[in-house]
Amino acid sequence: MNKRNWSFKDFTLIRAPEQVPHAPQGLQWSLTSGRGHTSEMGLRPSARSSAERRGARATRALVGVFVFGGLCAGSVLAQEPSSQEDLSLHSIPALVEKLKNPDPQARKGVAEVLAGRGAEGVPEILRGMKGAKPKAKARLSLVLERIGSPAVPRVLEVLIHDPDLRSFAGTALNQLSGPESADQIPAFLSAMQDPEIKNYCGTALLRVSSPKAKKYFPEIANALKSQDEDVRAYAAVALGLIGDKNAVPHLVKGLKDPQPKVRWSAALALGKIGSKSKPVVEALRAAQKDPNAEVRRLATEALKEIRS
Repeated sequence: MNKRNWSFKDFTLIRAPEQVPHAPQGLQWSLTSGRGHTSEMGLRPSARSSAERRGARATRALVGVFVFGGLCAGSVLAQEPSSQEDLSLHSIPALVEKLKNPDPQARKGVAEVLAGRGAEGVPEILRGMKGAKPKAKARLSLVLERIGSPAVPRVLEVLIHDPDLRSFAGTALNQLSGPESADQIPAFLSAMQDPEIKNYCGTALLRVSSPKAKKYFPEIANALKSQDEDVRAYAAVALGLIGDKNAVPHLVKGLKDPQPKVRWSAALALGKIGSKSKPVVEALRAAQKDPNAEVRRLATEALKEIRS
């Protein structure tokens, strides 16, 4: 977690992360066609005048031209496969390369098909970002957004196992994580033991933490015992985002942590939970005398939140 002046406004922003608009998993294309038919009504040949017969023959010839032309055009349309059908035969790496093409026509429909492959395509999409131009990266990023939360586990796998793609996977993890991915909390906590990726996973932990993640309270509370101060700090803030008052004793204890970032994270979380219990108020008042200015400031803000 970066050293900075956190405020309760910051906290509110974390609590309600932007909801990434998910496009459909793929577009369904359909081609409908109808048939018309003509019927010719007329007098018996013997009853027609010569001029009438010539006119009728000319009319039939003209109708024949249109009908034949229409059938030929229909045949061409029927033989030409739609872009969706063509693209569905391509491998995921091929689709990624097509999407990186600067020619709009060459990549027409590719994003929809690639998104339709779902989480299966995540590793190749991230791999395609490496060395790609900014606009191509942006297009690949949008495909990840269309896939949405189902992509999170695969992104985490890449983050853990592929150092070459770590920066892309970390950015994607932050982009895709939201309350709907709360089931990934145990995986995030486990991955945070790796110092190389703990900040990526810590940020994702905060983005998925909400009252809906209450069932993961024990795992997050246990992370407060970590030897890593960053892990303890992330866990404290996550408990505040979840808002379970069972976290209060753990956070009060966190106000006495040896590391300032853990103490101010605990103060921040206590203010959000809003418990007015005597132990909380007393602990925050004591924190107002903390040697660290940030801890003092956030303890004061927490008391204001509790009293408001």
